[in-house]
Amino acid sequence: MKKIELSDKPNAFAFKLKMDDGTKICICPRIQNEWSENDIFHLDQDVPKLNNDLDENSFSIIFLNLIPIDDESFNISIENGSFLKSNHSSVELYKENKFFEFVEKGYSKLYLES
Repeated sequence: MKKIELSDKPNAFAFKLKMDDGTKICICPRIQNEWSENDIFHLDQDVPKLNNDLDENSFSIIFLNLIPIDDESFNISIENGSFLKSNHSSVELYKENKFFEFVEKGYSKLYLES
């Protein structure tokens, strides 16, 4: 993964995704002011706040911060994060190439326009 940059704004978002081996919490980092789809990864450990608040069927994300510990690991901070939810299906939005557009619109309204 490319270098995650610290900022006063969230540098990642989490979402829930159904995979062959169950439902996983996935993280998409923001790198060089863009959502880096190529760097999405899923968490192996359980994060109750994320697991309980996110929905794998409808569009729901939590903006958060990844705080690097070293080149291979990081801490997750959701203290100043914001939650976005919509009745739209995440899968359908992704198929229509609108998933990241929804994410960016929410990010812009919450963190760039205020």
